[in-house]
Amino acid sequence: MSTSAYTSLVVVDFTHEYWGTQPFRALRATPLQTEAGLLFRDRPGGFALYFDTNFSGRTRSRADVLQEGITLTFRLDMTDPYFYNYTDLPLNTYCFWNETGAQDLHQEASGETRPFFGLLELTIDKDLQANYTARFAAKATLWRYILVGEPLVRLENPSVVDTQTKETFDGPSTVTLRDNRSAVAFTSRNPIALADPMARRFQLLEQGRVVMGLLPGPDVRFISSAIAGATIASEILLY
Repeated sequence: MSTSAYTSLVVVDFTHEYWGTQPFRALRATPLQTEAGLLFRDRPGGFALYFDTNFSGRTRSRADVLQEGITLTFRLDMTDPYFYNYTDLPLNTYCFWNETGAQDLHQEASGETRPFFGLLELTIDKDLQANYTARFAAKATLWRYILVGEPLVRLENPSVVDTQTKETFDGPSTVTLRDNRSAVAFTSRNPIALADPMARRFQLLEQGRVVMGLLPGPDVRFISSAIAGATIASEILLY
């Protein structure tokens, strides 16, 4: 009697620019059908499919499996409620599938509304690669630092500066908070990609002297479009 012996057929990884080199663990795949002799396994930031080399009383290779020409469909569920806040992606359900000769999974928006994030289709044929990656880009927003607390609102000639490029933010400008208090704001000249950890470093200066050596990045739970022109902005309150 032959025993099962599984070996790798294909590995699919999910990566996100926001998380850098960290595995993107918020996307979960679930196979919608089972195929004889194939084994699905979750892995950090993706999943893998294995095939049984001893199947139905015969020995088979990866090349044998690729001749079967089947298409597998996987349901994709998003577990991070703030995913759309830091992802450059339309508010649509997405479909991913493997293209001939490509290791990045192709993606297309769907106009339909479904109770899940998307679908992934893998065609098991001679063009199947050993590894695929579904990549997500980080959202870029205008960063707005708002000086709220004392003594920050009373700084003389304050500025916010990129520690590497020395580029300054626009400001200071006076803004009104929801409780009608006045605060001082600085806004980046161009959108900045969201990232964890932060890819860029900013300082708060008073007349060229460092007041805060490392300013925090945006909290992705809170994104507004309060900037003129409806540009998406990330507001960071400093107390």
